[in-house]
Amino acid sequence: MLITSHLLGTLLVGKAFSIETPELYVALLAGVAVDIDHIFINKKWIQDIKNFLWERKITYGTKQHSWLQEFVFGAITGLIIGFLISYIWPAVQWWIFPIFLLLHIVLDSVMRYEHEPFIPFNRFKYTGWLRSGTKGELLISSIGLVAFYFFFF
Repeated sequence: MLITSHLLGTLLVGKAFSIETPELYVALLAGVAVDIDHIFINKKWIQDIKNFLWERKITYGTKQHSWLQEFVFGAITGLIIGFLISYIWPAVQWWIFPIFLLLHIVLDSVMRYEHEPFIPFNRFKYTGWLRSGTKGELLISSIGLVAFYFFFF
């Protein structure tokens, strides 16, 4: 999913939970910034970004995320990270990071590439149904972000 879609989803759920700063920062970290792992997992990601911006298409679209963005591993790791964050930063509740990481995972789980939700315990794989990185997704999520800004600010 595009960063605009993750940002919109994170902001909407954050607003639904009435999350304020500093918890909003942690929510944005788990819901949006976790995609930084694409750079380390798939070297073709940079080429995909370039092609999307200039040619409006995703060339490779291969699996671009680490185990952190698979359901079981992400849930376990998210809980651990959430407890560590709340221990280090008491103003942030422990459940913020895992909830928004799971939101990110759920949004990605429908994308049309290979997913391994039970990794590392099981190698079961499935492919989502929604094409990733389309102009339609960019348009809808961008309009949603603008509407969110005007409606809530």
